[in-house]
Amino acid sequence: MLDESPPTEYACAVVTGSSDKCERGQNDSPPRRSVYWLLILAFALVEVIAHAVTRSRVPTIEQWRDAAAHVRANRRERDAIKVAPAWADPILRWVLGDRISLADAGASDLDAYQRLWTLAIRGARPADAPRREPDFSRRYGRVELLRWDLGQSEVLYDLVKEVKSAEVTMVRRGSREVCPLLSLLPASGGGLGQGVLPPRELFACDSPRPWLWVAPVVMENMSLEPRYCVWQHPAGKEPIRVSYRDVPLGEWMRFYGGLYYEHERDLKGGPVKAVIRIDGKQIAEMIHRDGDGWKALSAPTRESTDPRKRGEITIEVTAPRPHERSFCWAASVRRGSQTRGRR
Repeated sequence: MLDESPPTEYACAVVTGSSDKCERGQNDSPPRRSVYWLLILAFALVEVIAHAVTRSRVPTIEQWRDAAAHVRANRRERDAIKVAPAWADPILRWVLGDRISLADAGASDLDAYQRLWTLAIRGARPADAPRREPDFSRRYGRVELLRWDLGQSEVLYDLVKEVKSAEVTMVRRGSREVCPLLSLLPASGGGLGQGVLPPRELFACDSPRPWLWVAPVVMENMSLEPRYCVWQHPAGKEPIRVSYRDVPLGEWMRFYGGLYYEHERDLKGGPVKAVIRIDGKQIAEMIHRDGDGWKALSAPTRESTDPRKRGEITIEVTAPRPHERSFCWAASVRRGSQTRGRR
């Protein structure tokens, strides 16, 4: 049975620090309720201060628009526009979306551009910005406007932008069939779980299998990043080919490839192979497996030293198990150093 008798004078002195208070019967502690109220008031005060600090760090929409107005007035044809950190991209689209094309939004790198504009907050920088101080900076309240001068573009020929001038063929039971370029009604889809939205113009390769078409699209890759690329879904072990005739070969090619994220994230699909040929000779191949994400390779494009050399470039795609192998690629012919000396 618990002893509920009052504490001894010694115990009281230990608790209160004074035997006099115990002798006078003043050893009662303050009511707990008053302590709780103090804690509640302190918490509310912290919340008010934190809210004020947070609001003071958030740029206003006017500050975003002022920075965007400077870009609008000074942007050139080969200028890229980015935002940092990347999660602020919806705001960039709000204030400058009409100045960002699909190709710009889904670019795999900056080698096609001569300058980079960035609207930045909280000291962030784009992951692919040069590792040096910007050539221009100006502050609009909480928004930093930055510009890096990248130098002469390396890109001689962009295979994604020029795909409509290519010839697309499919091999079926050993026979080569041309895939006609068709103009279709506006397509549906493109939403969550709906796959990639096909464009109105595309090379249709097999009407019973409506996913077997070739055209430029914006696709979300494994990292949910937009990529402007050529959709070239494989038909199986026999290839679908995209051929570009009489194009400048430059010095080297940069090739990127990946799958639509919903078809790669479960890591259950088979490999996809892309083969790059110049004038019929293989110069490189990419084997893409689930989990690779948006991967890249580089390959030399000419054996001679003649910078005017031209030829035929062919991209062929196959897959032993083609179900949901939504392969999409981006490639360009380039000149100069593969590092461009920016970083």
